[in-house]
Amino acid sequence: LKLFWPRCRLKTRALLPHPHTEGRAVQTAVDMPSTRVQHLPLMRRVRASSSLPPLALLFLLAVLGGVASMVPCKASLSAAGAGVKAVTDTVGAALQAAFPSPISDTKPHLIGFYAEQSMEAKRMKYLGDLLEKELPGTKIVWLEAWQHPMNERLRATIDFKNQCGGVPYLFNRKTGKVLCGVVAYDKLRLWAQGLGGDARVYRNIGGDP
Repeated sequence: LKLFWPRCRLKTRALLPHPHTEGRAVQTAVDMPSTRVQHLPLMRRVRASSSLPPLALLFLLAVLGGVASMVPCKASLSAAGAGVKAVTDTVGAALQAAFPSPISDTKPHLIGFYAEQSMEAKRMKYLGDLLEKELPGTKIVWLEAWQHPMNERLRATIDFKNQCGGVPYLFNRKTGKVLCGVVAYDKLRLWAQGLGGDARVYRNIGGDP
């Protein structure tokens, strides 16, 4: 009994609460000589398991910042692209109007320049509307020149010798023939059909170059 008494006493002390451990069991060398338990608070373990490495966190912030900076850049690129497209369309319209297009072109080839304040131009526009009703498939594109400087610049590009000098002014892109001022309805019909009209550059009978 004396031989086993010290060992039993040690085990009893190991199971009893110690005043300095606040009720926690003390692990002695007799009970568990080779094990060590590290006590971590629960919230600390959760934060340690869910936290990202510093490099990964920096990479994530960089990606988010790049995405945020790309949004205004995309809007500015869209605005710049719209401006370039508008300029390209204007230049293309001027070139197409200044030079006759092939006969197989399906785009409207009859262009008329008028002004709302000009009675002569409004009369020619009225005759053009009658012509469209008489000849199916005929379409005259009318451009207001006095209130729209770009249209007047396009008219001046076609009338580069300034021989007409104003509106009404009609241009056939397929034949290169023009009509200046108020003309008869029959002449307007022949011009639209490609059978008549005046040359863009003609010699002045009065002798002036």
